[in-house]
Amino acid sequence: MILYFKINARLKEIIDNLMKIGGYRDYSELLAFAVENLYTVELELAEKESGTSEEIPPPAVTARRRSSSMRGPARKIKRGRPLMAPSKTVHAHVSVTARTQQVPGLFQMTSGAVANGIAVPVPENNTPETRFTLDRWLFGQINRLLPLKTNCRALARVAADFPGGIPVEETFYRIGTEALSLGDYLADHDARHQLDRDSQLATAFPRGGPEADKSLLRYVNLFLGSVTAQGKFSGMLQAYRMAVLLPGQPFRIQLTEPALRFAVLANPVLDACQTNPRQKFSREEIIFLLEHIRKYVPEEAFAFRTLIQAIADGATTPDRIEIALRHLVPDEVARIRTSSFLVSQRSGALSRMADLGLVERQRAGVRVIYRITSQAESFMYH
Repeated sequence: MILYFKINARLKEIIDNLMKIGGYRDYSELLAFAVENLYTVELELAEKESGTSEEIPPPAVTARRRSSSMRGPARKIKRGRPLMAPSKTVHAHVSVTARTQQVPGLFQMTSGAVANGIAVPVPENNTPETRFTLDRWLFGQINRLLPLKTNCRALARVAADFPGGIPVEETFYRIGTEALSLGDYLADHDARHQLDRDSQLATAFPRGGPEADKSLLRYVNLFLGSVTAQGKFSGMLQAYRMAVLLPGQPFRIQLTEPALRFAVLANPVLDACQTNPRQKFSREEIIFLLEHIRKYVPEEAFAFRTLIQAIADGATTPDRIEIALRHLVPDEVARIRTSSFLVSQRSGALSRMADLGLVERQRAGVRVIYRITSQAESFMYH
């Protein structure tokens, strides 16, 4: 299909700049990608304005860049290629009761399951910063931390088989497929314990059913990773400095030393030691992650401290927090991003903070009030 439309000089300049830096094949690919992303964020904004949910979950079909070589499931939002074989199809249209008996073995920890001596130090940050604009924060749809634990655990278990680096396509596909079973297991747990949406463990994990392929691709690209045309590794593992991309092809990754230490810590969900059905992390895991963020993930540390300060200053509702964050949206970003970009970034960061016990939500119908915890005060001034 061919469409003709008019644009002004300023928009043409923006498009030309995106063509230079984005690695798009042609204008058609760039515009198709832009329309898909706009559709996704407008859906998020419409849901927020309707008052049906304050914390906006990623849509079932996340807008992603498409490739002419890949017909079918959509690709990752933002520029990049998925780290899984697109020719593989997930046949996960099975009932929950057939898949929810236990945590899949790949995510369990057994004696001698993790190989030692296969991790690398976290690469040094050569350009340390103290202030990060909102577009530098973790992508808002990376909205839960339990997938970080499960993926570090799984990668630590398979690392011994790949001393030269873990091949990403086949390994990430395998982990994602197992995560489908874990997602159904956790959804069954949530239903049995009647957990509210803030407490549910299955959020962010892929699910079996008719949309399994798309759910799996979204999970792999966001919570495991993808590689851009320029060879840049992105996704939650990279953002949290838990894995690094090795040079050369085919693409291979290696775990960092903190990832290996995090993987072996006992987890209430994966190791069947919950003290209550809402518990996602042990106290030891939370202490580890908070210290790791302070030391290795300055973007996340800045986001957390910014939000803690905003809430402490009286921005206790979503709207007030968004007002407090507007000064962190650069002018050049504001011109090309809708307000739902700010909504998504705010929502994702607060959800990750809630997983670590830094903030609490109090709900009255569809309204929500945020409160900081004593742990947040400790993180703020540590």
